[in-house]
Amino acid sequence: MGAGSPLPALLACPRCDRSLEAEGDTLRCPGCATGFPSLAGVPWLFADPDNALAEWRQRYDFALADIAKDEQAA
Repeated sequence: MGAGSPLPALLACPRCDRSLEAEGDTLRCPGCATGFPSLAGVPWLFADPDNALAEWRQRYDFALADIAKDEQAA
């Protein structure tokens, strides 16, 4: 997400509803100072992005463990 991208002006903070500002690959809310990372070019706009990202990573790890267990059983 470049500095000239119109995307930040179109998006609002899910916590306080203020317009977001681009800071490199991160969108930042000037109102509540929350940073929203971009994953594969997609802004991760959750009210608590760190906890949401941790939950999705944990789900991914569980899915990989299930796949490995199924492969061993076959």
